[in-house]
Amino acid sequence: MFERLVAELGGKPATVKVQPLFREPVRTRGISTAAVRVIAKAHGDEFAGLSAKCLWESGGIEKGTLAVLRCARPKVEADIPLYWSWRRRYVKSWAHCDAVGMELLGPALERVPRLGAEFVSWKEAPEWWVRRQR
Repeated sequence: MFERLVAELGGKPATVKVQPLFREPVRTRGISTAAVRVIAKAHGDEFAGLSAKCLWESGGIEKGTLAVLRCARPKVEADIPLYWSWRRRYVKSWAHCDAVGMELLGPALERVPRLGAEFVSWKEAPEWWVRRQR
């Protein structure tokens, strides 16, 4: 479904090869984040049946970003532990770390400031992209 929407919206693979931008190996279709945002905004309802877990487990940069955008700006405090678990379980690159941090955890921290203590543990994270996020 994702690939069909990219084609319908005129999305084209990015001309820049993205692997050199990452220290770790990544799976990507070469679709820009801007195109993924357009898909998420215009066709979010079509992804309602897909769980964020399913999107994350695809392993691709774009589908992980789509999972984050589907849940962006969490509305209830009860969702916050799920987003922390995504950081530990699925985030394997700076791109996803930035998406989860800016779209999910940052807004959660604004609403629930006591969560700030959780961020302190990031400085000890073995993954370099998590350490740089703090």
